[in-house]
Amino acid sequence: MNKNLIVMAVLGISLLGNQLIVAADQSTSGSTVLTREFRAFKEALACARTKDFSQCSRPQKKRVIIAGIALVVVLAGTYGGYRGVSSYLGKRRTEREVREKAEREKTERKGEDLRKSTLVKSGSFYNLVRAVEEGRLDDVKLLVEAGGLDVDQSRGNLEDSLLYYAIRLGKDEIAQYLISKGADVRADSDFERTALHLVRDGKTASMLIDKGADVNALDGRGNTPLSLAVSRTGTSEFRLALPVVNELLVGGANPDLGREDEQLAPLHLAARARNLQVTQWLLNKGAKVDILSDKGGGDKVTPLDIAVQNNAVAVAKVLIEKGAAVDREDARGATLFSRARSKEMKELIGDALTERKEALSQSLPPHLPVDMRGEIGLQFLEKSKRKGKPVASSSKRARERYRARRKPDATAARK
Repeated sequence: MNKNLIVMAVLGISLLGNQLIVAADQSTSGSTVLTREFRAFKEALACARTKDFSQCSRPQKKRVIIAGIALVVVLAGTYGGYRGVSSYLGKRRTEREVREKAEREKTERKGEDLRKSTLVKSGSFYNLVRAVEEGRLDDVKLLVEAGGLDVDQSRGNLEDSLLYYAIRLGKDEIAQYLISKGADVRADSDFERTALHLVRDGKTASMLIDKGADVNALDGRGNTPLSLAVSRTGTSEFRLALPVVNELLVGGANPDLGREDEQLAPLHLAARARNLQVTQWLLNKGAKVDILSDKGGGDKVTPLDIAVQNNAVAVAKVLIEKGAAVDREDARGATLFSRARSKEMKELIGDALTERKEALSQSLPPHLPVDMRGEIGLQFLEKSKRKGKPVASSSKRARERYRARRKPDATAARK
């Protein structure tokens, strides 16, 4: 605060107090007292400002001290009054706001009760559809329980069930409520899809399966719920799709029944999505590691082919560890090694080929002739294992088979 303002405030209070005291004791006029007191206080203040306070006279000290006390009392009273007035006004304002809020809530409740009453009396299935679209679970409950509407009624000309429609819109809480109210979980809609084909929530999927939904149902394009869920693991919805995949596999979904529109099994789709976790889940549930699918143009591909094509090294490693064939060739004769796109993939395929060749070479019976212990011997052993036939038990029989295969070539060369 400005020093001069303090001085003027002290001066005014001191003059007022001294004037009243002097006016009571003396008979002189007020103006004379005011002039004398003003001069005396001014001298006392000048003494206190310019000299040591102890050097001032006693009357001067008295005037300065009284003026200071009066200022403190006035400021304290002013502050206390301000706090009191503020508290009172704040209390009144709070009480007014509470009353207004209560009145507003009362009005809103009346309006909500009137709206719900009108909603129930209307008994319109259209209102139920609108409630599902807008995610109003309370209104859905009201219309189903108080309005008596059928949860399995088709939605317009599209023949979509209400449960299917709720799941398609992502209204999982409403879908779960409809399931609990006995909605038909096997009802299909457009493209012959069921609710389980579209579900994107693990809890909802579990409820559908528990209520009897077909985990291997085929839609109009030959897609299963599992194949569609695995396909979504390669998109931005992968966090939502993973619990659904898990629930479907736990619920008994066939891990080899896939998308007929693309002729791809779930393991192919997991490799295309480069999803290691889903790949491991499928393999643990018994998915065929070398299952073939028609890629188009008669080119049969395995999950490992797709993993190599998409450079999914981690997925390819798991498939190879589970026994996937690494010596396959595509329709153009290209090997997996030649189709590998990265150094890591080439090293993985190369190491697998080397280990496989060494394992086959060590498993060849010792009675085979020396000239059959090369690639021909390895191929011979591999074909014997694939056909389930035992390897020749004598060197004579092995030489006869070898000569029989070589004889046509030698005859053609002589001609």
